[in-house]
Amino acid sequence: MTNDELLRVAHKHVNEEHVSLTKLYVFCEKVHDVQGKTSVLTAFHRATFVTRENGRTYGPSLNIIEAIYEGTMDGDLLRKFCVNYFAVTVSATWFATRKAEHFHLQFVFDVMTEMVSARAAPTDSTKIKTANEYCKMLVEAGTEPCEASIAS
Repeated sequence: MTNDELLRVAHKHVNEEHVSLTKLYVFCEKVHDVQGKTSVLTAFHRATFVTRENGRTYGPSLNIIEAIYEGTMDGDLLRKFCVNYFAVTVSATWFATRKAEHFHLQFVFDVMTEMVSARAAPTDSTKIKTANEYCKMLVEAGTEPCEASIAS
């Protein structure tokens, strides 16, 4: 089996595991089974962080996030786990193959809120102190130049 095939099989297996656990969690939510939700949340966490045969771990896919957000209420702890997971572990390259419409809007807002609250206050805000870099990009793109800096 090639490495790509192994990756696909592992991802499919983890996704199926997350689907089953999500359905069970949402059911426990509907019947108000706190002990069941606790057990499923523990299993979901383990499924996310266990190292698979190919040496990788796999977080919940966007269809799983959608199902969690559609089947639970604001403040739910499985939502919180997924938000924290994405805020902490996902890199910018992960977004390269995805489009905005693939994301649950409330999830995006929750992740953004978590990321902003988790980061230290920026020590270097030179990116936004002047318009120089933005104007350079406009000029390079062939548009009209703008004022190079904002008055203090």
